[in-house]
Amino acid sequence: NSAPPPPSPLLPPAANEGDTCCRRPAAAALGGNRRARHASPRSRRRRRRRRSLPAMAKYEYDESGATFYYFLLSLVFMLVLPPTIGLLSGAADKERTAKSACSCAACRNKEKVKFRADRRSFWNRLNKKLTFTVIGWVLIVLLSVLVYKTEAPVIQLWDPFKILGLEHSATVAEIKKAYRTLSRTQHPDKVPEEMKEEANQKWTGIVKAYTALTNEDLRKNFEEFGHPDGRQAMTFGIALPTWIVEGHNSFFVLTVYGVGFGLLLPFLVGRWWYSAKLYSKDRILNRTMGAYFKAITERSTVRDLIAIIASAREFRDDLPSGSLPDADDLGESQANGGKSQKASAAATGHKELDAIAAKVCAELDRRSEKVEKRKKGSALFAHRATTLLLAHMLRIPVEDPRLAKDQAFIVEKSIHLLNGMLQITVARFWLAQSLNCMSLSQMLVQALWISDPPIVQLPHITSTSDVVKHARTKKRDVRTIDQLMSLPQEERDSLLRSLTEEQKNEVVRVAGLYPVLEGVKAEFKVTGDKAITPGAIVIFVCRLRLRRPGEKPSDEKLEENGESHHDDDDETEEFESPQARRRRLAEESQKPRPVHAPYLLGMEKRPYWWISLGDISRGRLVVPPAKFGGLETVRTVSFSSP
Repeated sequence: NSAPPPPSPLLPPAANEGDTCCRRPAAAALGGNRRARHASPRSRRRRRRRRSLPAMAKYEYDESGATFYYFLLSLVFMLVLPPTIGLLSGAADKERTAKSACSCAACRNKEKVKFRADRRSFWNRLNKKLTFTVIGWVLIVLLSVLVYKTEAPVIQLWDPFKILGLEHSATVAEIKKAYRTLSRTQHPDKVPEEMKEEANQKWTGIVKAYTALTNEDLRKNFEEFGHPDGRQAMTFGIALPTWIVEGHNSFFVLTVYGVGFGLLLPFLVGRWWYSAKLYSKDRILNRTMGAYFKAITERSTVRDLIAIIASAREFRDDLPSGSLPDADDLGESQANGGKSQKASAAATGHKELDAIAAKVCAELDRRSEKVEKRKKGSALFAHRATTLLLAHMLRIPVEDPRLAKDQAFIVEKSIHLLNGMLQITVARFWLAQSLNCMSLSQMLVQALWISDPPIVQLPHITSTSDVVKHARTKKRDVRTIDQLMSLPQEERDSLLRSLTEEQKNEVVRVAGLYPVLEGVKAEFKVTGDKAITPGAIVIFVCRLRLRRPGEKPSDEKLEENGESHHDDDDETEEFESPQARRRRLAEESQKPRPVHAPYLLGMEKRPYWWISLGDISRGRLVVPPAKFGGLETVRTVSFSSP
C-alpha cells in the first residue's frame, strides 16, 4: 500500500529493461547536459537571457458576454446622464417660468405660436431629447437585467496548498504526509473503472502540487512568479463577444468597419471642416462679417445698424420659407424676360410684404421719422429682412404665416449677429457704436422703437396709449419702470386710469419682475501703490446691487469722479469674510428668470448686463465690454493706465 514515488521533473523518464530505444534519449540528454556544462560563457548568458524574457501576451474575447454587457451599460449610462441632468434642471426652470408667465394678449399669442409650431411635427412634439433619454434608461434597465442573469467567469489562481488541503505555513513533512494520505484515496488505482478519467485529472493536479512544493527550483519559481513553470504569458481580456472575430462573420464585421471608418467618418469630418471654414468662432458667416466690417462707420446710427444687419447672408439662404435672390438674380430675370423662376416667384409672392412695408412707412411718418425707400437694384433678401425687423420694432402684426415664421427667424438671428457687429466696433474702440449695438439688442428683444420709453415693455401699454401720453407732463416725467413703481399708489392709479383693474394688477405684477441694476460703489486701485501712475495696471472694482423697481435705493451713492461715500473705503472683495464670500457666490450661481418678452417668438431670453469703461469726451473705449448675468454683486476689470 505504499505510495508510488512521484516522477522527478529534472530527470528523464526511466526506461524499461530491454528497451534499447529509450536509452538513447537519456544518453543524448546527458550528453546535452555535458555539452551545456562545457559551453562558452557567452552562450550561457544568451541562454539565461532567453529564459528571462517574458512570455508573449494572450488576448481573450468575452465568451459569456458578461464583460461586454458591462461595457455597453457604462457607455449608455455616460450618454444618458448629461441629457437627464439637463431635463431635470430644465423642468425646474420651466416651473419658475410658468409661475412668472403673463396673461396679456401678446403673451397668449406667443403661447399659441409656440403650440402651433410644436404641433406641426410629431417629432417636435415627441421631444427628441426626452425620447433619447427614455430609450437610454430603458436600455440601462435591460442591460442591468442581463448583467444580473449572466454568470461572469471566475478566475481562480492555482494554489498547490489548497489542492493538498494545507495551510500556506505547512512544512515539507506535512506536505509529504498529505500527499501520502491523498494517494490512498485519490490514486487512479483506488477508484472504480468508471471514475478513472476524472481521477486521472485530479491525481495529475495533486502530483503537480506536491512536486511544486517539494522541489526547491519549482518552489522558488512558484513563490516568485506564482507558477512552478516560471513566468507565464500575460492574458488580456477584451470586452467584446467572440462572434465578432469568428470566421463566418468576418465579412460583415469588416463591412461595417469599412463603411463606418472608411466612408462615414471621413464624410462627417470633411463636412464639418468645410462648414467650419465658412463660419467664424461665433457661428457667423465670414462673408457676413466681411460685409459688416466694410459697412459700419464711426457715424453709424441705430437706423444704419438696422439696415446693415439686414444685409447678412444668413437672411438669403437660411430663411424658413426658402432662399431669396439678390440683385444679380433679379437683373438676370429681367434680362431674360422674367424666365428665372427663383426671382419671379420672389417678385410675385411679395404682395404681403409690400403691404407690411406700407404700414411701416405710415407708422414712421406718424412718428415724424424719416422713411427710407428701397434702393433700385438692392438685394431682395435685405429688403425683406429690413421690413420685417422694422415691423417687429414698431409692433406691426404680420398675418401671413410664412412671413411670420421668417420674422421670428430674422429677429432671433439678428440678436446673435449683433454680437459679431459688437466685436467689430470694440476692435475699433468706438464707444457710441458699441453702445448702439447693445441698445439695438434690447430693442429687438422687447420690440421697441428708438424713441419708445422703457415703460412700453409692460403689458397693455403701447406707444399710442394714454399712459404714455400722460406719463410726461408738467407734474411728472415717468419714462422708466423704476420711476413708475416709485410713484405713490394714488398717483400710479391715476396714471393707469385708462386700464381696467385686472390690467393694472398685471402691469404691477410684471413690473416687479424687472430687475434694476444699481451701482453702489466704484473705485480704481493699483496693487501695492496708492497713486495711479501712467502704465500701471489699474483694477476697477465695481460693487453692484440688484433691486426690485420701486424699492429704496442704497444709501451708498456714486460720485461723478467714480468714487463713493462709504464708511469703510478699504473694504473690497479681497477682504470679504468666508461667510460673505460663500453667500455672494450662492447668489451669483442662481439663474435669473427669463425676461418678459412676448414679442420675441423664437426664443426665451434671460437678462444680462454689460460693464465697460469709456472716454465720453473722445468717444473711445478704454476697456472692452464684458457680459455677465446672474446676480453678481462685485465685478473687477483690469486695464493699463494711460
